[in-house]
Amino acid sequence: MQGGYAAQQVLYAAPAPAHKDGLRALFDLSFTEMVTPLVVKILYVLSMIVGILWWLFAILIGTGAASIDPYFNSGSSVMLVLGILLGWIPGVIIVLGTRMISEFVLSSLKTQRAAEDILKRLESQ
Repeated sequence: MQGGYAAQQVLYAAPAPAHKDGLRALFDLSFTEMVTPLVVKILYVLSMIVGILWWLFAILIGTGAASIDPYFNSGSSVMLVLGILLGWIPGVIIVLGTRMISEFVLSSLKTQRAAEDILKRLESQ
């Protein structure tokens, strides 16, 4: 005994099998692995790009409206200011909606994986 403590045996659980995600899962013909995480990442990046392009398009439309009649109609420059100040809101809504749907899909996938792990543990007992 060292320091008054008995030697303790530590038991470690075996690591869970790694799940194939991405391109390897794309070519899994048994459909036991999911390609969804890769698709979700790609769609989320695309939604951010669409959100930025939406804001730039709103600014472009505002610039076009301001340049139609710059001398006689003072209300046309308001469109440019509104495009700059408020044009980002629809893009953010697109990104938030995509993020929420992506999180729901990924949480469903994680729940399915956890259920498979529980089933394997129950079967091994």
